[in-house]
Amino acid sequence: MDNKLLKWLLGLIISMVVIMGVEVGILISNTVDKKDNYSLMIHRENIELMYEGARADLVQCIDSTMRAYAPTTCMNGLEILRQCEKYNVDIFFVLAQGHIESHFGTKGLALRTNSVFNVFTFDGQDYNQISAKGKYSHPDLSIEPYLKLLTTRYLVNGKSEIDMMNKYIDVNGKRYASSKEYELNLTNMYQRYTTNEQLMDCYKQYTKYKILSGK
Repeated sequence: MDNKLLKWLLGLIISMVVIMGVEVGILISNTVDKKDNYSLMIHRENIELMYEGARADLVQCIDSTMRAYAPTTCMNGLEILRQCEKYNVDIFFVLAQGHIESHFGTKGLALRTNSVFNVFTFDGQDYNQISAKGKYSHPDLSIEPYLKLLTTRYLVNGKSEIDMMNKYIDVNGKRYASSKEYELNLTNMYQRYTTNEQLMDCYKQYTKYKILSGK
């Protein structure tokens, strides 16, 4: 065989081997990438499921804790959590204040107004004197107006829920409640909720998977 032809054939064979090697490498690389992407997708879906499960567990814990203190309350843990997420407010603070204000709508004027946090209600008023803005068809409907008030008039200028437990005043220096013991009672109730092991465990799991899922 002619040497030139032989060299050409050898070159052709080598080129084909190289090309096939590259193609095989690309195929393997694509397969690995697809596996990695699939694994990542499954991981993300698992985290999402864990988050939803932890969130549901927390809601159940909130419901059972409220009903341990106020068996007849109509409030729903899901709505409390949903609104606290929306307004980024400490849920333990909200539970503590809902407890001391009206036992979650089961005591005082809140039995008639369904205003769990007694927003738009003032000392000495009777039911007929309370503004229509302070009356609701269901206790859950009083959560958002309370959180709006809290985040626009109290939790402002860098103030936190902890600050409110030391001095619960709004931007104009007006107190949320007239009782001199209000902050102390609120602090004690807050500590009761944050030391509830079952509720805190549920909250920690919820927070963990909320962070991991990017919610």
